[in-house]
Amino acid sequence: MSSGALFVHPFATDRTDRLTYIAQGWKVTDPQVLADVGAAPDPRL
Repeated sequence: MSSGALFVHPFATDRTDRLTYIAQGWKVTDPQVLADVGAAPDPRL
């Protein structure tokens, strides 16, 4: 069992959905997703 299954994610329940939310511009706070995809570029720069 992955550590991600031990808590309820507010928007999605699996990695694919979380990555979809990243692509749609949601603020992502899941540390495993951030580790998987790396830091997102700041759009204000």
